[in-house]
Amino acid sequence: LSSLYKRNLSEEIEIDRLLNENLLDWNMIAGLILNHRLAGYIMYNLNEKFFHKFPEELFESLRLLVISQKIFTQELIKEANSIFGDLHKANVKYVALKGIIFNASIYKIGTRRSSDIDILITEDQIAKLDFVMRKNGYIQSLLPNGEFIEASEKEKKRNNNSYDLVSYVKQINNQYLSVLEVDINYRFDSANNEITNDIFDFGIIGYSDNGIKVNGLAWETFLLQLCVQNYRDNHTNFIKHGSKSILLYKLVDIINVIREDRFFSKTFGTFIELTRKFNLENEVHFALSLVSQFFDDADISRLNNKI
Repeated sequence: LSSLYKRNLSEEIEIDRLLNENLLDWNMIAGLILNHRLAGYIMYNLNEKFFHKFPEELFESLRLLVISQKIFTQELIKEANSIFGDLHKANVKYVALKGIIFNASIYKIGTRRSSDIDILITEDQIAKLDFVMRKNGYIQSLLPNGEFIEASEKEKKRNNNSYDLVSYVKQINNQYLSVLEVDINYRFDSANNEITNDIFDFGIIGYSDNGIKVNGLAWETFLLQLCVQNYRDNHTNFIKHGSKSILLYKLVDIINVIREDRFFSKTFGTFIELTRKFNLENEVHFALSLVSQFFDDADISRLNNKI
């Protein structure tokens, strides 16, 4: 609850009750915060009046962790702005995804730990994007044994199951950021549901905050992408590792988007229409059902019931 961007009154009361009645296992909570990347969410979104309830060492550790996340993200933004500027100049049709958009919209810098840059393009833009990335000093590499070696043509080959390229990587010579990875998606969903051009046609908007100026998806399709990514990540983990592990920050991101005022005041119906139009009912239902296991939210229940 304390990681949410916006909370209702009953949630605030529950947080107050748990903290004041000393019902919390702080050792377990510390592990959850670190393992699920929630430090920034809690430090920025929890009312400061509750901080004195935290064990002193835990609070200080979280405070310093968020400072480091903020510095790291600021370095990431500098590099991202250079890439986005060159993509604009080269007339590459693109949108940024996930962390960059959160940092350019509803999150304070340091809230979300981002270690890379995620970009969506259409397949016909790959050559132009590749030129821009290499101009900025990037190569495509799987970093075998941590070495910066260009991936082979076989490794780069795309197939019907692919949705992204081999990552672009670059060595950054400063104390905060040594390696930067840029992940390029060229399919919004899959080869069996090729909707990427339609997603772009629905709308690209400019995001500008916290020193970032970048193209992003409309708020409705931004939420759709988070749901698709959540479904994809969990499916991949299960297939490769037999794991059903969930990173809670990804679910927090979804509910925070839904609770952002500009979303539900205008686009509830549009989101449902787009989910059906783009055949994403399974992905959206999966993601929202996961969120519902951790958060009791009327809007999410309402959405899920209509999809």
